[in-house]
Formats: sequence, C-alpha cells, structure tokens
Amino acid sequence: MANLIKNKDDRTFVRIISRMVYCNPFTSERLRLEAEALGDSYDEAGRDWNLDPRSERRFVNMEHIVGRIQTIIEANLGRFHDGKGDKPDRDCFTALGVFLLYHQCRTSFDRLIEQTHRNGPSQRRISFYPSFLEAFRHYFEEEQPISPEHLFACCFQLRRAYHHIFHFFAGKSAAATEIRCQLWQSIFTHDLHRYQRSLYRQMEKIPTLITGPSGTGKEVLARAIAFSRYIPFDGRDMVFKSDFTSGFFPINLSSLSPTLIESELFGHRKGAFTGALQDRDGFFSACGPEGTVFLDEIGDTDPEIQVKLLRVLQTRQFQRLGDVDSSSFVGKIVAATNQDMERLIPEGKFREDFYFRLRSDVIETRSLAAMLKGDREELHFLAEYAAVQIAGEEEAAGLTEDFMRWSDEHPGHSWPGNFRELEQAIRSIMVHGVYNPPKLSRGSATRGLEEQLAGTRWTLKEMTERYVQALHRETPVLEELARRLQVDRRTVKRYLGK
Repeated sequence: MANLIKNKDDRTFVRIISRMVYCNPFTSERLRLEAEALGDSYDEAGRDWNLDPRSERRFVNMEHIVGRIQTIIEANLGRFHDGKGDKPDRDCFTALGVFLLYHQCRTSFDRLIEQTHRNGPSQRRISFYPSFLEAFRHYFEEEQPISPEHLFACCFQLRRAYHHIFHFFAGKSAAATEIRCQLWQSIFTHDLHRYQRSLYRQMEKIPTLITGPSGTGKEVLARAIAFSRYIPFDGRDMVFKSDFTSGFFPINLSSLSPTLIESELFGHRKGAFTGALQDRDGFFSACGPEGTVFLDEIGDTDPEIQVKLLRVLQTRQFQRLGDVDSSSFVGKIVAATNQDMERLIPEGKFREDFYFRLRSDVIETRSLAAMLKGDREELHFLAEYAAVQIAGEEEAAGLTEDFMRWSDEHPGHSWPGNFRELEQAIRSIMVHGVYNPPKLSRGSATRGLEEQLAGTRWTLKEMTERYVQALHRETPVLEELARRLQVDRRTVKRYLGK
C-alpha cells in the first residue's frame, strides 16, 4: 500500500510527533522527541519550557512543531480521507490531528480554568466548542477515531492537569520534576493513549497515597489530582457535567474523634449519636464520580476506622452511622501521611491489608533540604514563588532579595519546617526584616540532617560541614560547640566557613 505521506522527511517527522503526542510533558523523553523532530531548527533557548511556569520565554519549538503539523495535515488530508496508507501511517496521522485540535483550543481552555478559579464554579456553556467541532470534522470527516465530545473532555483534562501540576507544585530541580512526572502518571497512567481509549473510566477505583514529611505539599498534590479528574462533556448542551473545583472533599483525620470522622465521611442518621439532631450526608455521599475525597494524616486513624475505609476501597460500599442500608461511593480516594507506615504495621498501629490496598499508586514528597541540595538558584526560585503568593508581583522581587541576603548569612540552615517554614521566613522578613528560626531540641538537627541525606550524594566533608552548621544553630558559642564535638575551636570555624 502506498504511503499516506509521500515526503520522506515529513514521514519521519510525523512518526516522531505521534510518539510525542502521548508523552508525559515533564519527562526528558518529551524534550528529546521535540529536539529529534525539529533537528537543526531546534532552539536550545526554549529547551526547558517545562521547568518554570512563570517563564516569559515563548514556546518557540512548540510553535515550529504546530506550524509544520498544520502544513503536513493540509497537504495530505485528501489522501487521508481517500483511505490511503496502512494502519500505522493512518494512526500517526490521526495523532497529529488530535494534537493540533488540542493546541487550537489550548488558550481558550486556559482562560476557562483561570475564570473558574477567579469567579467560582458555574455551569457555563462552552462557546468555543462549535469551532472545535468544525475543525474535528474537517480533519476526520465521517471516520471518527474518537468521539468529538470525549476528545474535547480529554483536551480540557490535559490543560487542567498541566496547569495544576505546573502552577501548584513549585520547583525547577530534578527532584521537583520527578514528582511532577509521578503526579502526571497518577492522573493519566504511564500510557496516555490507553488512558484516552478506556482507562479514563477506571481511575477513580485506584486510590493514591502521598507520603513525605510535613510541610512538603502533600495536600497541594492531592488538590492537583482532584482538579484534574476527567469530566464528561455534553456536546448538545455544550456544558461539562460538573465543575472541577467543586469536587474536592478534604478531611484531616488526626484532628477528629472516630465518631466525628465517621460522621464526616459516611454521614449519619438522626439520633445515631449524641448531637445527631438530623440526617446528614457525608463526603462519600456528596462526592460524585468526578470528585475526590482527601484523607489527610491517614496514618493516625483508629484501627476501627481503617476497617471501614478498607471496606470502601474493596467494595465501594459504605453505611451511614445508624443506618443498615449500604450506599455506593463513586469518587476517588487520595490519602496522605507523614508517618513511616511500614514501621506502624509491626507495632499494630496500622492494618497491613489496608496499607497494601492503599499503595497501588504512591507519590513520595521530599524535604525542602533534599529538594534544594544546597542549590542557591533553586532556593531563589522557590523563595520568589512564595513571595509572589505572599506579597504580590509588585513586591516579590525585592522581598526575595531580602530573603536571599538572610539566607546567605545563614548558610547552614536546613529548613526543618520544609516549604511551610520557608513561607513563614519570608513573611517574617517582610514584617520584621529578619527571620529567627525556632530553637529546636538537640535531636532536631539530627532529624533534619537525616531528611537531607535521603536525597543527597554528599561527600564526607560536605556532610560534616552540614552537621556542624546544624549544631551551630543550637549551640552558637564556638567554644561550647567545640567541646560538644570534641575538637578545637579552629576546626569548628573551618567547618563553619569562618
């Protein structure tokens, strides 16, 4: 059978792009495929577009790719409609059409996302769907590899996921990029083509467990997953079935008694316990198929609650307090903990069967020290990101520089409070012009160091310097610190860089 695309260079380009279409945008493979597709016309200045959401760089490489796709599609569309080419060729051509449709509505979806965050939920008609449908019919005519409504819903989900992963979770380091990759897979799996084909109907059945130290953004990740769920689109009425911001149901399990946890999650009948004055639906009832229940501090739950939550995960059924009838849970569960779950199980504090039922999809956050690894540029990036949220765009640059001066004067600070402490430090510097870290117990320096070591490849010298600097914050008098370390004062000063 004759090739669908006659030009050899165009055929090579199309095959590369067809792989790129379904690639995780936060992987090195995605960047490699862009470079491979463009060859000599690839612009290195636009290489790292997926690291900084606030970058002012134009996505020059993507603009070149989209322009060439447009030219190839229009030049070969007649042959595609005439049935030319074998199945692999036609599948590649279809992937190009899908990719072009996505980019044609990308800006409109971005505006919709921003408007929803700014103005709140609304069941608005999507005015740009008719133009999307017209383009869809132009590319595919009667041969529809995917329904236009489903493709439109997938495009909206892709934009929401990209927006919330990129803008909710800050950082340019390799560790931050790795977490973004994992988060993307938690939403779409590692095979986006398979997800688009069928798995979008199944993902609510797979719980996500987010682990890591306190203050490392676990709820931020949970919210990003919740805001990026698949939402069906009604092409006749031109509306999405639900609003993406209204389906997130967070509960901190460590702050409530078992009875209140059950009431919040399962609901209750009137008279089920003292104070239950009327029937009440819980989160599992209120959460629709596009919704997400977030169970924060899951490691602190009572064993009896764990049994009931295990039943929800296994059977998707639950009962309200005081009720004998079962109801169905149709949403997704995301759980988070800062506990060492594998230590809790032998101690009898956490059920092994519940733990293994939770951990089909695990994302592990890192301590701030492990994310930074002493990288001043990364600290500046994160500080500026936080300063924008705290003081606004106008004052962010100056406040960031104030913070960096403080940081340069305290090079040994290990950020035991993680990103939450970084935000508080910036607030303190904004208000008082200085940040005074809390004086933690002697063991705290060791705990902070252990968190850093988990993500580093320090030399013995670097590790010793960090340890001495951490102890110096607790023991600022050099003579006393030298006695504690059983070395002379000059050795201490050398490790402190003095």
